[in-house]
Amino acid sequence: MFGKLDNWQPLGEMALGNMREKEKRRTTMASMFSAALEFARDGRIELQQSSNFEPLLVRRARPKAATQAAASSDTNEDLS
Repeated sequence: MFGKLDNWQPLGEMALGNMREKEKRRTTMASMFSAALEFARDGRIELQQSSNFEPLLVRRARPKAATQAAASSDTNEDLS
C-alpha cells in the first residue's frame, strides 16, 4: 500500500476511500493509524502533521545519505 507514496498524502484518504459504514470507518482508521506508526518506527514511511487535529500525512521513506554511502562502500568491497 505504501509503495506508491512518493508524495505526501493524508492517511485518512488512503485508508477510508469510499467506505460508508461508520463502524468500519472507525475500525479501519484505527488499524491504519497503528500500522502507520509501526511502519514509521521501522523506517518504511515518514509521517507529518502540521499541528494538533490536522490531517496526518504519510509518504514512503526517503533513503538516508549515510545509508546510501554505507551501502555503496559495502558493494565496492564485495567487488574487490
